[in-house]
Amino acid sequence: MGGTKSALRALKEIGLGTVNGMIDKWRRWALVSVLVAENLALLAAWGIARWRQQGLSPVERGKQIAERLGCFTCHGLGGIRGITFAKKPRFDCPPWDGGTAMMYVHDESELAEWILDGAPKALRETASYQREQKERLVRMPAYRGLLSDDELRDLVAYWKAIAEWQMPPDDPQAAKGYEVAKASGCFSCHGPLGRGSPPNPGSFKGYIPAWDSADFEELVRDEAELEQWILDGVSERFRNNPAAQFFLRRATIKMLAYRNYLSRDELEALKAYIRWLRQRTGSSSDGSEKNLSGGDGR
Repeated sequence: MGGTKSALRALKEIGLGTVNGMIDKWRRWALVSVLVAENLALLAAWGIARWRQQGLSPVERGKQIAERLGCFTCHGLGGIRGITFAKKPRFDCPPWDGGTAMMYVHDESELAEWILDGAPKALRETASYQREQKERLVRMPAYRGLLSDDELRDLVAYWKAIAEWQMPPDDPQAAKGYEVAKASGCFSCHGPLGRGSPPNPGSFKGYIPAWDSADFEELVRDEAELEQWILDGVSERFRNNPAAQFFLRRATIKMLAYRNYLSRDELEALKAYIRWLRQRTGSSSDGSEKNLSGGDGR
């Protein structure tokens, strides 16, 4: 009888050990599954972020770089309002807009020197500049070594857009369209000159597309669609597409409809400006820059 009890007890212990082992094994697999799922979710989020970042226009990337480097600390939010010193205005930190750029920058190579070295070499070597630097409260920092070539190109693109470099266009109809865009609030959503990609939560890519970006080609196939977007806030193709409608409804910022706002002449001029912009700056988002006026770069 005692032997039977011992045998039953041994079988119970073996069975209990097996069950505990199975539970431990299940716990390990569950932990591994959770870790794998978390890593896949992080990888997916990283992939989406990279995909969206690649679609941003050079101007928008340049704005982000300027913010990261602290440019707006001295030149004001967005680079449009610098630090002023009432007692010594000549020591002001100038904004990038408002036409003051022509007082400091004559071409893109000189602009690059301002960014990389704090001032162009020719200016740094003058006695008057060296004397003034000793008196200034705020000195332009040098970012050489802190920027890659691509980042420098994007930062220059943003500066040129904010400064309205080489504007208005040399084409009379495009120049009229540029003024129409300014007066109609287009640049408030589409960024400076229509070249930004401001955030738009809920939209397909999370930002408002620039007029000179590759995204524009996906949204606008021809002149008729461009006119539909401007006049009605959406093209017929997107209005009749359920998937497109899902994202258009989710987008926080909606495209305005200008049908009862713009005249036919203003509409044609605005389209001419967009065509001009895309021809001069290219339609890719790789950061490439073309000369906007064909002039001497001033």
